[in-house]
Amino acid sequence: MKFLKQLLDFYINSSIHVALSCFALVNITNLMLNIPYNNFIACFAFFGTIVGYNFVKFDALARTNKNKMSVQLKAISGLSFVSLLLVLFYFFRLQNTAKISALIFLVLTILYTLPFFPNTKNARNWAGLKIYIVAICWVGVTVILPILNSEISFQNSFYIIALQRFLLIFTLILIFEIIDLKNDGKYIVAIDPLDGSNNIDVNVSIGTIFSIYKKQTPASEPLQESDFLQKGRTQIAAGYILYGASTMLVFSTGNGVNGFTYETTLGEYVLSHPSMAFNNANNYFSMNEGLSFDLLDKGVTTYINECKEKRMSGRYIGSLVADFHRNLLKGGIFIYPRTNQYPNGKLRLLFEANAMALLAEQAGGLASANDTAILDIQPTSIHQTVPFYTGPKEMVSTLLAHLNS
Repeated sequence: MKFLKQLLDFYINSSIHVALSCFALVNITNLMLNIPYNNFIACFAFFGTIVGYNFVKFDALARTNKNKMSVQLKAISGLSFVSLLLVLFYFFRLQNTAKISALIFLVLTILYTLPFFPNTKNARNWAGLKIYIVAICWVGVTVILPILNSEISFQNSFYIIALQRFLLIFTLILIFEIIDLKNDGKYIVAIDPLDGSNNIDVNVSIGTIFSIYKKQTPASEPLQESDFLQKGRTQIAAGYILYGASTMLVFSTGNGVNGFTYETTLGEYVLSHPSMAFNNANNYFSMNEGLSFDLLDKGVTTYINECKEKRMSGRYIGSLVADFHRNLLKGGIFIYPRTNQYPNGKLRLLFEANAMALLAEQAGGLASANDTAILDIQPTSIHQTVPFYTGPKEMVSTLLAHLNS
């Protein structure tokens, strides 16, 4: 059963069913116009459809993931290569006028796939227009090519058949165009679904952290790693959800920070904390002091000792969301420094630090990684980590002064 499923997946993903449809429509045109059967044009259409459709579907994926191609994708690539050789074989057996017409539709396919245009990059990104390009190509291959190759004249029946074929293809792919228009995403989300997951089995507060960015590559193209490797300042929005005595959503779109509490009787989040800002009372410092003997930056030790001398309270939950939320409301600094075990810090820039840094700055505070603001760091990898210090401006500035002294 598993083999049959893999075979069916290959059959569908390799576009063989689409090629069979094209093959059948070419022969229907031959029958309707009394064109003598020509194996060359039908086979050219069949193998050309496999090459064209697989090129459109998998070109970007194959170019960006050469070393990570699945077994199925490799098999589809092999089928497409063999089909390309057969296309060339049948192409040189077509009449010259049919060859010229075939080249025109080849150019349309290339423009449809490869990035020749600014902003939209390829014709496939022309939302609402690509459906007409596809329908025209089908009319060209299944109606115009058979006529040109048979060298018969274009009669009134040709125009009727061409219109019928255009409407047939247009109708069949219209639903997919509607789905594409709905699902062509313009934004991406970087998310840490369970921050503080070690607290789950002991029933201590945990959270979810998320960042929203504008997708850099065209909406209809596969997601690229470069879409995520953006500075934190490009975030469209960021926030966290705190699962504690109550469930809270704290959120910013770059215009202040607002907190919403989940009201169970309504089943909705209600604005409970408008225009949130750091409490400047400087009551708490949050750091895992078990790291004290493994620190790379002795300025952190100096700062923590100063906090203790000022009779500040040490509070560390082990969930960035919970610690940040308390410090935001009560006044305090969160510290996760560099250590011998984690010389580049432990918190992930894209999934944790950037989101919290945006909230910190929008709440009137600071977020830094030693001498660089978190939001100004250019990511170089998806799971890049950083040291992380965030809280009221005065507290973070004092810590940074110790680090840089």
